[in-house]
Amino acid sequence: MSDQDDTTRRTVLKSLGVAAGVGAIGAGHAGARMLDGAPKSTDVSTESSLALDDVAVSEEWPQVQGNAAKTGVASSGPRSNVGVAWQLGVDDDQTYGDPVVANGAVYVTVEEGLVSLTTEGEFRWFVDAAGDEEFRYSAPAVDGDTVYVAAKAAETDCNEKTGSALVALDVEDGTEQGRTPLDDGNDSYQSLTVDDGMVYAFGTETMTDGGTLLAVDTASGEEQWRFGVDGSGIASLNSSPAAVSDGAVYIASDRLYALDAETGEEQWVAETSALKSMQEATPTVVGDTVYVGAGRYEDTVYAVDTEDGSIRWENQPDGPGYGVGYWTSAAVAGDYVVFGFQPVEEGRTRGHYAFDREDGSVAWNVTGTVVAPAATEDLVYTGRKALNAADGSVAWEFGDDVPFGTTAPAVVDDTVYVGGASLTAITGDTEDAEADETA
Repeated sequence: MSDQDDTTRRTVLKSLGVAAGVGAIGAGHAGARMLDGAPKSTDVSTESSLALDDVAVSEEWPQVQGNAAKTGVASSGPRSNVGVAWQLGVDDDQTYGDPVVANGAVYVTVEEGLVSLTTEGEFRWFVDAAGDEEFRYSAPAVDGDTVYVAAKAAETDCNEKTGSALVALDVEDGTEQGRTPLDDGNDSYQSLTVDDGMVYAFGTETMTDGGTLLAVDTASGEEQWRFGVDGSGIASLNSSPAAVSDGAVYIASDRLYALDAETGEEQWVAETSALKSMQEATPTVVGDTVYVGAGRYEDTVYAVDTEDGSIRWENQPDGPGYGVGYWTSAAVAGDYVVFGFQPVEEGRTRGHYAFDREDGSVAWNVTGTVVAPAATEDLVYTGRKALNAADGSVAWEFGDDVPFGTTAPAVVDDTVYVGGASLTAITGDTEDAEADETA
């Protein structure tokens, strides 16, 4: 490492609130720092018939919600002996986006660019992928030896200087491998989706106008097709509105669209209410069904047939309303699909709802801080707590005095990674404590 590189590294670490060479406040779950009030635990329920036979399950978490179908399901996660392994940025003013995890590394965006850490919390590299004149970043997505991030200029005039772009970086050191222009005057780009040699980037023009979905070939970096939507856009930099499954791409804007993944040709449009959301409105695909929540205008969750866009069921848990809130991205927990709901008007319940995947009935709901969830077959992770998927009871929970973020978590092996005001790694045993004692 050159003196200049080392100076740059120290500068970035300082700006992130981390001393050089120190990226953790603990060292794995065995020695994890047990902060005041954390965690309290109850038994993890194993009395459940929930199954994930038809659900995409992620061993790693290379993109938001783990996989292209956006199911939010991990193969395993921390169940007992849970503690904070490390935290980044507790005392700084940074905001950390949705983390992704692949090949032993964590990638997360901050206002200045993209940061990479080891899964033990040690600094790897930092890249200002867009240049000094751009500042808006999507959450990253990893595909093989490349990590992608979309960036947008702070001012429209900056497009003439550097332009909005999809940037490809080497996962080992962050060196740029290529960039693809993402023009159209879009105001922001959502989290990226990667699948089968393609990366999909959805950009919105404003909070009230439509946007454009672009499909880019990962091998050549060339745009393959683009699809524009009308009506209300999706105004979040950390959402991931494109879901891909079985050769189809699903995006939620004014309505739910299904496109051919190879050509971008429209296959159908579901007659849902406006799906504009102030947070996510991300489709989740399981088998022949797409699940999506209609945010802001109407607090309805829909199950839509992938074949023709017909609505299988819809549910408004708190009854009809207007301008009532938004649904987060969903996670599939066995027989249930779990959403977070953030109300913007009184009379609505803030928290997480589990809907029966077959008929849309509410199996349970838990009030509390709203985080886009992640899940295993029998646990649902919502940032500072884990819930039993069977009934919503608390499996483990950290107190309110523990500084956690509020982004969609990434769950890999024995660790949950959560962004927001800090980047936090929550680590524990993947087996129940009772099972460990028996063994």
